Amino acid sequence: MNREAGRSIGKTVCAVLMAIFALGGCSFSESPKVTVTNLPDTFYQRDGLEEMPRIDYTSMLVADVRDFGANGKDDKDDTEAFSKARDYLLNNGVGPQQGGIIYVPEGIYTFSAPDQTNAYWNLNPTVRPGKNQNDPEFQRISNIHILGEGEKSIIRFLYYGIDQGNDFIQTSSPYVGWYLGGSEEISVRDITFTFYGTTDHRYYYNPARTISSGSDAYVTSGVQFVNVTIDQGAIGIQNQAKVEHVWVVDCNVRNTTADGIAFYGVIDGHAMYNRVENTGDDGIALWANSLVGNQGRDYVVKHNTIYEVRYGRGSLVWAVLCVRLAVHY
Repeated sequence: MNREAGRSIGKTVCAVLMAIFALGGCSFSESPKVTVTNLPDTFYQRDGLEEMPRIDYTSMLVADVRDFGANGKDDKDDTEAFSKARDYLLNNGVGPQQGGIIYVPEGIYTFSAPDQTNAYWNLNPTVRPGKNQNDPEFQRISNIHILGEGEKSIIRFLYYGIDQGNDFIQTSSPYVGWYLGGSEEISVRDITFTFYGTTDHRYYYNPARTISSGSDAYVTSGVQFVNVTIDQGAIGIQNQAKVEHVWVVDCNVRNTTADGIAFYGVIDGHAMYNRVENTGDDGIALWANSLVGNQGRDYVVKHNTIYEVRYGRGSLVWAVLCVRLAVHY
């Protein structure tokens, strides 16, 4: 074949491929490129947020959960897709620390049942049932951030305590939707969480914590919840023991059976510009924790809107050192 004939065939092939694509005959599995933005300067210029650590999201590797098998359109369980996206970032993240952004586009993403750790999903894959941070297999992870599109990005947990016919089953131990323990420098931003079916009732030891940043088993540090919406669950946003440097800002928490936003034995916890509605217990709870020597100090709670607290108080402070409470509506 001479050179001119080869060029002619090449042009013909290109023309045919362009026509096929134009007619929609071919499709790509890769999702559209995601563009993430940093929080604007005006966010940090508000009273109380001047010292909040800034996160440069634009410099990070992004893993769209759709590229790892999630579709957000049906009842298919999406747990594995989120785990694959996380693992991809841990193995391929750029910069001084491995990590990046798990991106959750518009849709409803289903997590079907808690695992042996009593969590529907663990951010840290080395968290083990009945273990703690002294476990030889445990490795702390850092710099993983989960971003969505606000109330359009919905994480739905199928409620473990509702059986056929909507009869309630009391479980023997507490469980949580997402568990973030054993991590550092992490954030959850612009995402909505809900339980299905409803947990809008109160009873002793209701187990359905919606999202938890830690426990007495694993130290967690540098956590931010920004523009997170919680609808249903026992406790909305729980920060418990061995958790340090937590910021809960611009979050909407409603219809919980216990506390809306909880700090139990936390060091350096901030709750600001949140809206808490229809909680079964305290709107915002600040507690010491006997599991970690009754620690619980350096709390700042300002500019929050709390109303329709059904059983409890708007803000509760118990055995805590160094608390600043100001401007509640």
